Amino acid sequence: MKTKVAKTVWGDELEVYEEDACLGRSLIEYGWYSKEELQLFARLVDKTKIVIDAGANIGAFTIPLARSSKAVIA
Repeated sequence: MKTKVAKTVWGDELEVYEEDACLGRSLIEYGWYSKEELQLFARLVDKTKIVIDAGANIGAFTIPLARSSKAVIA
């Protein structure tokens, strides 16, 4: 499978599979995956919280969660 580097809205780059019609495509096209969930997480998480990201995959949620929480266990 071919990969491509997706530039995210939070300034990082993630390597994704070009053929991935969901996660990869969203990151390539928009720079994020599941904007509504990220907005919800932003309301629930702060620098006092430790977050568990079960099934972290390539880090599409892990990276923004790490920026807004005390720590992330992925």
